Formats: sequence, C-alpha cells, structure tokens
Amino acid sequence: MNKLKFILLLSIIFLSACEADSPAEVVEEKEVLELTDLEVKETGGVKLEATYTGSSKLGVYEKGFLVSRYGIPSEQNSQKITGTISGSRMLGESESGFIYNAEYQVRAYVKFSEDKILFSETESFVSLGSRAPEVSAMNRSLIMDTVTISGKYFSENLQYTKVYFGNASGRVIFSNDTLIKSIVPETLESHHPPVAVEIYGKKVYYNDFSLLPPSIEKVSQNSLAMGDTLTVYGQNFDFDNKRNKVLLDNKEAKILSSSRDSISFVIPEGLTKSTLDLKLQTQLQEAFLPEALTIKKPEMTGFPSGPRAYETIEITGQNFSSIKEDIRIFFDNLPAEVLEASRTKLKVQIPIGPYEDRNVEVRIELMDYNIVYQGDFILSDKWLLKSSINSGSVFRGHKHFVHNNKAYLFEPDNEYTRWKVHIMDPTTETWTSSYVAYPKPEVKNYDYNIILNRESGRIFFHFSVDSHDFYEFFPATESFIEREDFPGVKRGLPAIFSIKDRLYMGLGRFMESGYQDREPISHFWSYDINLDQWEQIASFPQYGERSDLSVFVIDGEAYLGNGASTTGDEDFWKYSPATNTWKRLADFPGARTWISYFEYGGKAYVYYGGGLTGDPDQVAFEYDPATNAWNIIDPVNEFYYTYFIYPEGTYALRFENAVYLGITMYPKIEFFKADLDRL
Repeated sequence: MNKLKFILLLSIIFLSACEADSPAEVVEEKEVLELTDLEVKETGGVKLEATYTGSSKLGVYEKGFLVSRYGIPSEQNSQKITGTISGSRMLGESESGFIYNAEYQVRAYVKFSEDKILFSETESFVSLGSRAPEVSAMNRSLIMDTVTISGKYFSENLQYTKVYFGNASGRVIFSNDTLIKSIVPETLESHHPPVAVEIYGKKVYYNDFSLLPPSIEKVSQNSLAMGDTLTVYGQNFDFDNKRNKVLLDNKEAKILSSSRDSISFVIPEGLTKSTLDLKLQTQLQEAFLPEALTIKKPEMTGFPSGPRAYETIEITGQNFSSIKEDIRIFFDNLPAEVLEASRTKLKVQIPIGPYEDRNVEVRIELMDYNIVYQGDFILSDKWLLKSSINSGSVFRGHKHFVHNNKAYLFEPDNEYTRWKVHIMDPTTETWTSSYVAYPKPEVKNYDYNIILNRESGRIFFHFSVDSHDFYEFFPATESFIEREDFPGVKRGLPAIFSIKDRLYMGLGRFMESGYQDREPISHFWSYDINLDQWEQIASFPQYGERSDLSVFVIDGEAYLGNGASTTGDEDFWKYSPATNTWKRLADFPGARTWISYFEYGGKAYVYYGGGLTGDPDQVAFEYDPATNAWNIIDPVNEFYYTYFIYPEGTYALRFENAVYLGITMYPKIEFFKADLDRL
C-alpha cells in the first residue's frame, strides 16, 4: 500500500516538472453572430441588426440576412438582404418582397467560404407587407401592346407584381424595383381606365392612362355599291376583327381584315340611305370619316322580250341588293313580288294588274333611290286586268246585261229584298253602285236570269218561283212591270238568248227533285216582246238537264252548248229561227259548265268553266262558223290561273267596242279587257 502511494507521488512530480518546462499556448477566441434587433416597419418591410463577436474582419466577406417563409432560412429558399458593417454591428433593411400578415423566419449570416458559413439563431416575425409602390409615369398604348410603368418600390418577383386596367388584369412580362412592363389586356372595358399597380398585395392607382386615339385618314374609294369591299386607312386601330366595328347608316359591316393602320370590310346590304356617315369603333373609342360615302344607284339594263302580267321574269342590271326585302319593284305603281335577288339580277313576279295599257312604267326603289327604267316595257298580254269589285256572291247564270254602253251586274241582297247593282262605265273603266228592290219579296232565295233584247234595248227578268215569274225592268225608274208568265216547267239557270224582237229560253235544271220525265226540260220557248206572248218552239234535240250553257248569236242564228251535267255533254248545236230547226255542230273539246262566252267579229269565244272532261290545260277556245271548228287559243293568263284552277264564275261583258271578262276570285270579281285586234 505504501509502495503504491510512493509511485503515484513520483508520477505527479514528474508531470509537474514537464509542464513547467513547456511554452504557453494561445487560446483562440470563439466567433458568435447574434440577431440583436428586428423591427417590422409600419410602412412595410423590415429593419434588422446583428452583432458579431470574433476576430475576423467582416468587410471582405459576403454577409447579410436571410428571410424565408418556408422554414429555416437558407440560400435556396430565402430573400437575401445585404448587410452593412458598423463596428461590430451588421445592419440590413428591405422595404419590398414581403407579403402582408405572413410569418417569416430570419437569421443573419456571414459567408467566409463555400465550406464555412456563420449563422445566427433563427427568429420569426409577422410582416406588415412591403412598402406601397409609387408610380411616377406611364406611356399611352394600344390594346395588346406593351405599356411601360415607371416608379419605385416595385419588385423583381413577377408572381407578386400585378397590374390592373380597371377590372381587367394585364400580363406582366418584366419587373424590377423601378420599372414594370405589362401587356394591355384585350378584355379592357374602357379606353381611360384607372390603372392599379399591386406589389405584394399593396396597390397604388394611376389615373392618367388612356389608350391612344384612333383616327381615319382616307378610304380606298368614296363611291361604291352594296357588297363592295372598302378599306379605311389611319392610325391606332385594333388588329383583331372581333374588337372592331364599322357602322354605316347604323348597320354593322362585315370586317375582313384589321391591322394597326387599316381595316377592310364589306359594304353591308339593307341600307336605307345612299349617303352614309362611316363610324369606326376601335380601341374602345370612335373615329369618323370626315366626308360621307356614296352608294351607287341601281341600274336596270335588261328585261325579257314579250313579258306577260303575273309572269316571273329576270331583270338584269347592277348595284342591286342581294337582300330581296331591300328592293321594291313597281309596274305602273303596282308593287311586284321580288322572289330572288343578287347584286346583278332580280327574279320578279309581275303584278297581275290593273294596268291602264300594255306600255308599263317599271320603277325600282332601293335605299332612297327611286329609279324609273328609261326603256320600253310592253306587256304582250291579250287580256289586261283593268278593275275589280268586291262581291259577296258567286254568280251563276245570266245576272248581268249591257245597256246604253254600260254594264249592270245584279248581286242579290236577300236580307233587304233588293239587289246591289254594280255599274261599269267602259270609257273610264270605273265602277259605281246602286240598289234596286225586288219586284216582290217572294222572289228572294230563288234563281233569276236577266234577258236583254239587243234590238230594242228592253230588259226582262225571269224567276224560278211558283207565283208570277216574268217581268220587264225599266232602268230609268228602277221599276218592274209584270209580263206573261213563262209557260214551261219551272227551271233554273236556263239557256237564254235574243234574236230580233224575240227572246228564247230553254233547258236548265229542274228546281224540284223527283221528276221522272226529263223531256219537259228540253222544251224551248219564244217570247214576242211586242205581243207579250210565249210560244213553244222546236225542242232541244237532247234530253237531260243542261245549265250554265254557252249561247251566242251570229248572223241571226243561235249557237248553244256546254252546261254539261254528265261527261257525255260535249255536243254543240245551232238554232235557226227562220226554219225553227236545230243542227248539231262540231263537238266542244270537253264537257264543261258554268262557262263564259261572247261573240266578236263573226266568231264565238269560250273561256274557262268547270271541266268534267277535256284537257285541263285548254281553257280558251274560238269557234269559227265558216269552218265549223273549235280552235285552242291563248288563255286569259296561264300564270294567274294555273293547272286545274278553273275560275268557274266568269262573266263576259260585251260592249260596242270592248269586251271584258269578269272572273271571280272570291271575294272579288276581277275584270280583264281583251285586245280585240289580237284575239
């Protein structure tokens, strides 16, 4: 035990001797970086201070502060704030790059080398944002062009740099502390919007920005037609068609192309004026052409030869509109229907009439132009519509006559036991009317027929009634006198005609059903207007009912047919008063009834009627007694009355030097005048 103590004492003495002989070692002072002050500025940003304890000269090294929103600050995730040295203190300050109410981590650093970085402890703070940006200037620009904003307290971080033009957001393409470049948005709503610059959530407004004003300097031409292309030249236009609008007469034009200095568009159709103000809406502003544009007047240059009323024709020319509703064509002031239209052609249906004569004035109205065709336009119709009357009845049988060169058409008005008499004067081609009372109330609702004795001008009425049925009518006093009753069987719609001083009546239809004996309806009777006497003459050779017949008198002989009640009633006959005989003639081309007819120039003419047989396209016929032949002739108007549309209610009014055909187009009766030289 004592030996062990001795050895330990010697060791201690030896070691002590060794230390006393060695030189003294310098103890290295420890380096410390401490974050000593952190001030969050009310105006935005942060002010920092750190204290360095150590032997290094910091001025030659990179130093500063690292600020991060993403955990412990590092060079990779932080905003760097450069530090300045004041003795042992390091100072740093930044007024931008901070988001309002966001939490940040911060620590000071000194970078001695890539391998040696001295950091302070990390502290945190809640930012009051960056300092509000200030805008000092902004250039005027155009939509989708670049605008430059000058100022300070901006940021290089494009993510937190925003520019608003009113409610529209501009696309920022460049930013630093003092300069921002942004694209003026296409969604701009005003040419003078307030501009807001937002940096890290803080905005400042600039109210002196506006788009450059557009101006029109010239156009490619000043006189042009609808549908032509026009180009306007100027400055500060928009290059996008969709953001431009050209208005002529407040009508929008179709834009073909746009650039900053020109816009091409099509002159719209549907214009109402020929002298136009041009307004361009572009860059959310308006520009006007200093002088007015002129739209060329329409010109009619070509018509088909031999046109007919109601025919569809093609008019050629130029400067028309392809919108048919824009164009109004008139023939003698009658509006025509425009069926198709282009800039050089019009497809038009000529009005049916009425016309004064065949030489027709053609006029076109387009916009405020009213152009009359200077050439001749002559209708080739043999029949021209002249007038019409309104009628509540469709007449059958002989309900009219011509007396003293005036026509009288008797329309029944049973409610008041009278006729409304339509009176036509062919010299003026006008109609008047009057009223004539029935000879007695009992005749209302019964068939009646009017018989004119051409030789004497006397007028007689026959009624299909059981009581007294035959009267003479006096136009001057509008009165009736009873004459001898018709002795034959009661009948309606008979055949009637007059030769010299006699009236003739026969055939027709039974007014009552149940007749077994058909023979009495074929009886014919003659009335002597001087003796007031009826006598029976030779009966019609064929039995059976025949009503609404065709009857005409040529050279003192009567020609009679039609009035078909069966398909076989195509026979036609001649009655000779001198011999009291009937002679069968050439059959009519079909079985028809309710037909119109007249005699002119020694020939007979038959039009329309209800067809039981025959060619439906054949509606007009001429009979020549010299050849005993029926000839197919031109109809009144095959365009107006088409296939199988027979205007059955037709009436021929035969004046001394004129013939009119009245055709029922309910509720009207339309009267066509014949060109007698061309029948």
